[in-house]
Amino acid sequence: MKYALYISLIVLTLLGASCGGGAGGIYGSDSTTVIIGLGQQSSESAAAPSLTIPSSISYVRITISGVEMSPIERTIDVAGGKTVEEIFQVPNGLNRHFTVFAYDDADTLLYYGDAHKSLNGIPTTVTVTMVSMADQTPPTFGGVETATVVSSSEIDLTWTAATDDVTASANIVYLVYISTTPGGQDFLVPPNYTTAAGVTSFTVTGLTSSTTYYFVV
Repeated sequence: MKYALYISLIVLTLLGASCGGGAGGIYGSDSTTVIIGLGQQSSESAAAPSLTIPSSISYVRITISGVEMSPIERTIDVAGGKTVEEIFQVPNGLNRHFTVFAYDDADTLLYYGDAHKSLNGIPTTVTVTMVSMADQTPPTFGGVETATVVSSSEIDLTWTAATDDVTASANIVYLVYISTTPGGQDFLVPPNYTTAAGVTSFTVTGLTSSTTYYFVV
């Protein structure tokens, strides 16, 4: 799967608000409140949003993942809506991965976007620009070439960069699916991991020792 067309119809703004420490803190200093606004440039803006959710989108699935945290997943019905605001409580940590999938009422993936951000309770902003999936011609890609055990809980995956007639290899993002049974990956749900653009390797962490894993990229 590739990124085909950058659009400005959907922009997600993630605004971190510190919850820690003081007497009035609700969640403590180990997490950050993240407000995700769909269909607007900034949830802090007093003006009317200049961007709206396309009418073709029926629902959006948001996942938040990272090391030493349980994945967070939420499906949001946006049919007929112009803007939506969702609040998440995300454990602090390095390289938190925010992934967004937008589907129509036939469960067809129309737009995709992701971003990484480290959270430490300090207010921060991350913008995720959604990308159209209209171009369905797949890139040329040979899949995973090596899987090297790094430790009892880590495996390094490597591959040769994909090529495409629209997207440069440096801009292609790879979706990593994991299963403990052959062919057990479910490609109708968000991937276990999404890589940064242009990479040709990825380290899978948090694995269980003495377990056989099967990977699809």
